[in-house]
Parts: sequence; structure tokens; C-alpha cells
Amino acid sequence: GGIYCAASAATITNNTVTANTADAGSGIYCVQCSVTIANNTVSHNTGAGINCTDSPLTKVLNNTVTRNGTTGIYCSGGSPMLANNVIAQNDGNGVYCRYCSPTITNNTIVGHALGSNSGIYCEHSSPTVTNTIIAFNAVGMTVVSGSPTLRFNCTYGNVTQNYSGTADPTGTSGNISADPRFGDWLHGNCHIQPDSPCVDAGEDDAVLPDWLDIDGQPRIQGPHVDIGADESDGTTWPEPFARTIHVRPDGDDANDGSSWAAAKRTIRAGLSDAAETDQVWVAAGTYVERITLRHGVALYGGFAGNETDRAQRNWAANRTILDG
Repeated sequence: GGIYCAASAATITNNTVTANTADAGSGIYCVQCSVTIANNTVSHNTGAGINCTDSPLTKVLNNTVTRNGTTGIYCSGGSPMLANNVIAQNDGNGVYCRYCSPTITNNTIVGHALGSNSGIYCEHSSPTVTNTIIAFNAVGMTVVSGSPTLRFNCTYGNVTQNYSGTADPTGTSGNISADPRFGDWLHGNCHIQPDSPCVDAGEDDAVLPDWLDIDGQPRIQGPHVDIGADESDGTTWPEPFARTIHVRPDGDDANDGSSWAAAKRTIRAGLSDAAETDQVWVAAGTYVERITLRHGVALYGGFAGNETDRAQRNWAANRTILDG
């Protein structure tokens, strides 16, 4: 994996942890630790983004945890703190709590829509969840056993239901269910618009004095704290748009795929960066890899690697082979 800590007291800050492979926690894995994990970007790892096992005093603050192969953040044992994190579009649950009582405050948990995944999944756990956006997952929050405390959260647009295994608290204790009005969460922009119902709708007492939002800005800028990881500073963010991601055998997965010149090398990397309504164009060649299609993403082969319009491709002349 990327970072492994055992029986230690570590501080892990300001890192990019990406494209690592391991079973338990391929981004950052801490077992029996008292660690602070802050201001990191943890993405595109094959297992969990951050795994804190039997690490009761863990603090996970101001991280961006996206597009990992299983759970975004897994925690077991004790009372870890998760605050001001963006946890988005991981292939498992957003946050998985097992035999613990975490404090989950001012997070944005969005886009865990594969199968029956939940924004927050609780197994024998009683988390306190405050000022958190839980949106556009398959299920918002699932409680197998435990008694969560839910205050001033925005839970909206989850595919099957907002709450499973616990009473829906919407309309009580500051909890709302309304479109949080993101900039473009499908493509990684989880900032809220100035007219979001989450602006000034949070609980101030849940915020510690030195906290900053995901951009490093003061946590309270208006009359009250905003719900979610972003504290709106009045910026109006661009609306969602569809992208074309290019892949060719001589590309580089570190590229953004925005053109043939900046193409990625593997189809898996192209699909991993794609969101609903995007297209992935693949140039001729043999790609020895296993792929998983993403909901709403179109995958096209048959390109020579210079086309500007999909109608220009000739799949008879430009054979694109997926060898699994």
C-alpha cells in the first residue's frame, strides 16, 4: 500500500497517496495507532482510501478521499474524529464504522452509488454525525446495529433511501433534505453554491475554533457554519459538463486525458476518472487489463488517435482489443 503504520503515533499531512495496491487499506493503513491524518489527497487506490483499525484516537481532518477501490474511510474501535473531509465516488461505502463511536462533523460524503453502498455504514457503532452532507449515494446512511446521533445534516438524493435501519430525522434537530447545490460533484467539484440550503445551516457548537474548511478558509464566514466540508465564500461555481477522456497505448495515466496529446495509457485509468455522461475514447491497440464499467459512462474503441469527432472513428481499420 501507500502508507502503513502499526502501533505508532504518527502525523501524516500534505501528501498525495494514489494508485497503490493492497487488500486492507491500500492508501493509508493504520492499526493500533494514535495518528493524525490531515490535508492529504487519497485517490485511485485499489483498496480502502484510509483504514484505521483499532486506532481509537485517530483524527482524519481536511482530506480528499476519492475514487478508491473499496471504502473511502474505514474505522473500527474507539472514538475517531472525521472532520472537514470530502469523501466522494469510492467504489465501496463512503465511511464504514465498525465497533466504534466516531465523531463525524462537517464532511461531504457523495457519490457512493454502486450496488447498495451507503454514504455512512454503521455496524455495531453509534456515531455522532453533525453538519455533514450525505448525498447521491445508493443509501444515505445504513445502521445495522447502534444508535447514531444525527444533528444539522443534509441528506438528499440517495438512490433507494436516505436512512436505513434508523429513523429518518429530517425536520428535527436541524436535519434537512434538500439539494445541496454542488458546483459539479460528478467531476470532483464538491463546493456548494452561494444559494445552497447548506449555507449558514449548521451547528456552530460542533466546530472547533481552529478548524478550516477543505480550501483552508475560516470555518465560519457568515452568521453560522455551513453544512459540509466547504464553507461558501460567495463564489458561484460552473455548472456540470460532460467530458471526453482519451486513452492510447503510448499515453500516461498521470495525464488528465483531455486530448490525444494528454491521453492516459490504460482504460482502467480513463474509466476511473470518468463520471456520468462522460465518454472514454480508446485508440487502436491491445489493452491487457480488467475493467469495470461505470454507471452512465460510454466507452468507445476504434480510434486512430487523432480524431476530433466520434463520427470520424473507423473501428474496422483501428482494432481496439480488450484482453482480460
